[in-house]
Amino acid sequence: MMDYFFISLIVSITTYILCLAYRKVAIKKGVLANLNFRTLHDEVTPKGGGIVFPIIFLLSISILYIYNFDIDHDNFYSALCALFLSLFGLWDDYREVRASFKFLIQTTFSLLALSIFLPLELLFVDILLFTLFLFLLVTFIWIINTINFMDGIDGLAASLACFYFFMTFLISLLTNEIMPLLENLIIFSTCLGFLFINFSNKNLFMGDAGSLFLGFMISFICIETIYEGTFSVWYWLILLSYCLTETIATTFYRVIFIKKWYGAHRSHAYQNLARIKKNHWKVTLTIIIYHLLWIMPLALLALFSNFSPLILLLMAILPTLIFNLFFGPRFSSK
Repeated sequence: MMDYFFISLIVSITTYILCLAYRKVAIKKGVLANLNFRTLHDEVTPKGGGIVFPIIFLLSISILYIYNFDIDHDNFYSALCALFLSLFGLWDDYREVRASFKFLIQTTFSLLALSIFLPLELLFVDILLFTLFLFLLVTFIWIINTINFMDGIDGLAASLACFYFFMTFLISLLTNEIMPLLENLIIFSTCLGFLFINFSNKNLFMGDAGSLFLGFMISFICIETIYEGTFSVWYWLILLSYCLTETIATTFYRVIFIKKWYGAHRSHAYQNLARIKKNHWKVTLTIIIYHLLWIMPLALLALFSNFSPLILLLMAILPTLIFNLFFGPRFSSK
């Protein structure tokens, strides 16, 4: 246990230091999130700090591998994919790439990730395998974008990632599973170090460089653990239920009622509530408390009880649907 504690501490401190260094460079180079109609902030803020995440992750698993920790080779492959996707996200933070090109890049890296689990040479001779692959591809891309959509107020995306990765790490530890302990611990610690920056007066946005990395790794670990039988589909659906339900409900409403539904917006329920309350951190804290008191018990029941997983999933979805109904897109100013 002490080994895990020191690994987490070192990764968190290193992330904090590198984020501070990046912040100085971003200010000097003018990589800033300017105020516009989507902004819920009152001042210009450096962005793209999430580029630190894949660098820390790749360095950490490399060092741990050298010191004989059990690191699966697939983690190096996923880390490289995530690094290049994050670099693209940094470019997008700086240049604002077209949505169609973003989708193309996300699809490419999702295909690369899925190639680990499904034999590509059999896809065109097995219709069931091909259908499964298409479903997983859509799921992979949607989760990436879902985490990106959650990066709309201070600390929310990083806090949710902390919850997902720490809970998965802790359950793996308590059930004596070798995989996927360390990659979850490292990403949790990275997000924790980043949150210390956000809590301070030296604010920094992770930007697409960070949210794309987190979305990719959540998607990868989700599919990896389901494929290996470590965690069930129900566990992940419940764990991600807030993000998935909130983004699907918001998108569904915008498709029906908004002409250019695919455009940039700030109409998620959590964004509207943050604007109404004029406080980002209260909303972020409330959502995390909700996850600890409601989502976590439901996910644990899905893993360790005989209770109907479908009912548990519906119980996880319903509060978010109600939240979206009261504070969702129809109450947005944009």
